[in-house]
Amino acid sequence: MEMSYKQALRNSMERLEQKPVLTIQERQELSELKDRWDANQDYLNEGGMAYDG
Repeated sequence: MEMSYKQALRNSMERLEQKPVLTIQERQELSELKDRWDANQDYLNEGGMAYDG
């Protein structure tokens, strides 16, 4: 079963959030993932279709 875009984002964020210490690169990656998550949520809240690519 293929993972949805949203699930992949969630998994990546959770993986980073569970680490006790993040490198600068990991903190940047987590920030970018959260930005994408927020943008996706905003899009859905405005009536857009979920992107599962």
